[in-house]
Amino acid sequence: MLKAVFLSVGCAWVAAGAQFPCTMAPLQGTAACDTSQTPSARAQYIVSQLTLDEKLGLVDNGAQAVPRLNINAYQWWSEALHGVASSPGVSFAQPTPNATSFPQVITTAASYNKTLWGTISSAISTEARAMNNVGHAGLTFWTPNINLIRDPRWGRGHETPGEDPVTTATYAAHFVPGLQEGEDSKHLKASACCKHYYGYDME
Repeated sequence: MLKAVFLSVGCAWVAAGAQFPCTMAPLQGTAACDTSQTPSARAQYIVSQLTLDEKLGLVDNGAQAVPRLNINAYQWWSEALHGVASSPGVSFAQPTPNATSFPQVITTAASYNKTLWGTISSAISTEARAMNNVGHAGLTFWTPNINLIRDPRWGRGHETPGEDPVTTATYAAHFVPGLQEGEDSKHLKASACCKHYYGYDME
């Protein structure tokens, strides 16, 4: 939970485009804002300052604001399977009225071009960053979909690399670093969340 809270808090600061809580009381000058501390230590401090109700408000995909600590609300649910897509965490409005829509994943995966997979996800995260800069998207994306197509009646096969476990694993191994790694090796360009670990059951 510590990493989730810390990432949630950090993304909320960025997405809102407002002042950072570390520039004002009550977090200014605390361990939460001490960049010489590890992310875990900083997160532990923030968690220690939260009430139980505030903690509960942060564990949903629509994380609630904590006004007394100047922590903004944050929407974790942003989609980017083949481009930044319409979802609760994404707003298409000026100056970012749209994003590139690459071919469906099953089509791209059929190319068996590992370089292409990473190049596409890198382009997606560049657009995501641009949208984040103007407050139109967060930096957490539920992508890629690594479920196997066990039965075409599932209806979401186009979101996945297909039925082959090796292709699916290789796709994820190239897509995720493409999305997350940028020019700054200390920070994620965007955060990938492979889906669906839970709630994918067709048996």
